Amino acid sequence: MPIKRILPGILILVFLVLAGCATVPVVVAPSVNGTVTDGLTGQPIAGAKVYYKEHPVEKIVTGKDGTFSIPEVREEHKAPVFLPVDKPSPMGTVVIEAAGYAASEMSVGASQGGGPRKASIEVHMKRR
Repeated sequence: MPIKRILPGILILVFLVLAGCATVPVVVAPSVNGTVTDGLTGQPIAGAKVYYKEHPVEKIVTGKDGTFSIPEVREEHKAPVFLPVDKPSPMGTVVIEAAGYAASEMSVGASQGGGPRKASIEVHMKRR
C-alpha cells in the first residue's frame, strides 16, 4: 500500500487523539461583587473575609467601605476541541466571615445582576 494513500488517515487519527486530550477552561463560579454591612446599623463592615465555599483558597477582604470583588473561578476540563462544550450556568456558595458577627452563606449564580458571568450581592451581617 502506498504511503500517500494511508497518510491522510493517520493524520486524521492523530488529530482526533490529540484533540481528545485538550483541556478547556470552564467558568465554574461567577465573579461576585457586593457590599457587607451591619444588619442593624447599615454601616459598612471593613475587614470581613469573603470567599467561595467550594474554592476557599482565595479569600478576599472587604475595604473600608465594605465592598468586595471576587474574580470568577475557572477549572480546566478535558474536552475534544472540535465538539461544543455544554457549559452550565456558573454557581457557587459565597461565605462571609467578620469578627463579632455570625458567619453568613449565600448561593450565587451568574444570573444575579451584572451579566452572564457576574453576580452582585448585598450582605447584611447579624451580630453574635
